[in-house]
Amino acid sequence: MLNDQIQKLVNNLIQIEHVSTTLYLAMSAYMANQNYTGMASWLHLQPVPHLQVVDPDSEKLLSLHGSSFFY
Repeated sequence: MLNDQIQKLVNNLIQIEHVSTTLYLAMSAYMANQNYTGMASWLHLQPVPHLQVVDPDSEKLLSLHGSSFFY
């Protein structure tokens, strides 16, 4: 089992990754709304490595709603 200090550091990392992912997806939605589809696509792909820290199956989640929502 992880000691308390390592557990706090891991939880902090997960929290930072979540915020980063949310920002990238928000920027992607904005760019898509402004018809900057290339930039929207690039921003939409950026959270995948961040999400995989939290959930290795996250790519499936993005592919389920990403194509219909953003494009």
